[in-house]
Amino acid sequence: MSILLKSVEHIKQVINVQQEFGKTFAITEIVKLEEIIDETLLISESSFENNGVEIMREYGGVGEIHIDKQKFMQIITNLISNAKQSAMNKREEDGRIIIRTALEDGEVRIEVEDNGLGISPENLPSIFSHGFTTKKDGHGFGLHSSAITAKQLGGGLAVHSLGLGQGATFTLRFSLSVNNEASII
Repeated sequence: MSILLKSVEHIKQVINVQQEFGKTFAITEIVKLEEIIDETLLISESSFENNGVEIMREYGGVGEIHIDKQKFMQIITNLISNAKQSAMNKREEDGRIIIRTALEDGEVRIEVEDNGLGISPENLPSIFSHGFTTKKDGHGFGLHSSAITAKQLGGGLAVHSLGLGQGATFTLRFSLSVNNEASII
């Protein structure tokens, strides 16, 4: 069952990447940010529970935004999936993922923090590079395509880790205009 779940997760990631490159135009809509994150979590919620990974939500009440929902969900799905794998693979303690949202200075910030394997300092500069992976069964497309998609949404994707065994935090940021619509560049 564990192998099957891993295979299904891998297939979902490959399909997400293919869908990302297959799109030729953006469709934006007004969505409630935290609801979209909850929808994304719902897709794999049972696998979190089955693997002893706790999900914590620290939502800052961002509310409605105008954005390409599918692109946003692709990024969040990838970040959450990576965090889950990292938290599951570090067995010294129970896995934990914290998802934070905030609106600061006209900018939306979403953080996905895990207490998993962490990232070695020498790998941090390459983490968003095409084909780069630290996973034995990884393909190196997920974070690369997420970084590209974040730029398409008028924002960026960053990572912070104190090193191996220290977990990691990925931060997605994009700006808002005065009327609370995402700036699509």
